[in-house]
Amino acid sequence: RETLKGRVQSTARQCLEDALKTRSVAQLQEAISKGRDAGLEDTELASAMTALEEESKKAAARSRLLEAQANASIEALSEAIAYGEEVKLSAEELEIARNDCSQLRRKACARDALNAAVQKRSIEELRMA
Repeated sequence: RETLKGRVQSTARQCLEDALKTRSVAQLQEAISKGRDAGLEDTELASAMTALEEESKKAAARSRLLEAQANASIEALSEAIAYGEEVKLSAEELEIARNDCSQLRRKACARDALNAAVQKRSIEELRMA
């Protein structure tokens, strides 16, 4: 006959398993909390805690990318891409940001060329810009 504590721990283990499959930050947090409340050992919580740390970093990286894209800052976007690579965001997530960064760089170069031509008052350079 299974004890109440055994059933609670079994349920907590199942929650941990499910959370590890989804890798959802909220679900991982809840499963770890349930596991602690059920008295599971840290060794049983370790993989979920590692996944939570990884997914939290990815969420932060996504947030940094979105903010940098919204601000159209080449420097911030480059830093956010580097952080995204560090925390192993998906190639698709990074590709969009890389494309945005390239586009911002092209625009900055065109703006610089136009400004230089205007300052020189060169018709030929204005045409090229």
